Order: sequence, then structure tokens, then C-alpha cells
Amino acid sequence: CPTQSPALPSIVMLPLVMTNKFYLHILITVFLFASVSSAWNIICGYGGQLSLGHAAFFGIGAYTSTLLYVRLGVSPWIGMFAAGILAVVVALAISYPCFRLRGPFFTLSTLAFGEVVRLVTVFWRPLTEGSVGILIPFKPGLSNMIFSGKVAYYYLTLILLAIVLVAAPLV
Repeated sequence: CPTQSPALPSIVMLPLVMTNKFYLHILITVFLFASVSSAWNIICGYGGQLSLGHAAFFGIGAYTSTLLYVRLGVSPWIGMFAAGILAVVVALAISYPCFRLRGPFFTLSTLAFGEVVRLVTVFWRPLTEGSVGILIPFKPGLSNMIFSGKVAYYYLTLILLAIVLVAAPLV
């Protein structure tokens, strides 16, 4: 009979008893990076290929949802699905030539892809605002996915991490 880990209720209840916002912010960052690294583990751990440009897909998704919100008024709750779809389409497009490479050549091609995405975001100023980035207006609300406190972000990133940890082995 499997038993429930005592850590799960502790993690869920933690922001209700933690008063230090800095520590809560650290945990939010840990959950976000753990989600991204678990996604990276699909290509490196399960696939056996070292990808050094994986952050480019995170950036493509982030810019997509942000541009949809700021320029077209699309809710981030809808924009995150469009962002994920675009990141998958880009990944499929570059996977065809890249997966023909092995070893250091695959690694270098993913590094080059990440650099190209970085250069595009810096120099395509009409779209991305360059190095400054896109300024998001602060209008707190559930529909905007903008919150005044950190507790909501804590739970969002915790849910994201749980989804990624469940989905990653299924891929």
C-alpha cells in the first residue's frame, strides 16, 4: 500500500505560513527552473542528445504569450497554449535537420539555434523592443495572470512543475 509523502502537504501549505517574500520568490524560481530542466531532460536524459539551446524554446513561448497579451489583448491563459504550440512547431522544424547530427555536431547546432533566437530578439526591435524587452502593464487580475502577491505565482509554478513531472516520462 503506497503511502503519501509528508512533503506534499508541507509544500502545498508552505506559502500560508511563510512570511518572508524573498524565500517565497526563491521557491517560485526553483519550481520554474525545475520545470524547464525536466523538459530539458526529455532530450538529454531520454533522448541521449545534449541540447545547449533549449532556453530558446522557453523564450519563444514567453515572447509569444506576451506579444499576444500586449499587442492583441489575448489573455495569457489562452496565450500560453498558443505559445506552447508555436514552440513545438519551431522545435519540429529544427529537429528535422538537427536530429541527423550526432555528438558534438548536434550540440553545436542547438547552441547555434539558441544564439540565433537571442540575436533575433535583440535586433528585431519593432517586434521584441530589443534588449529592453516588452513592458507589460501592471493590471492585477486573474484574467491577466498578474497578481499583487507571490502566493498565486507559487501555486502556478508548483502546478506547472507537477504537470511537467507527470508528463515528461510519458513522452
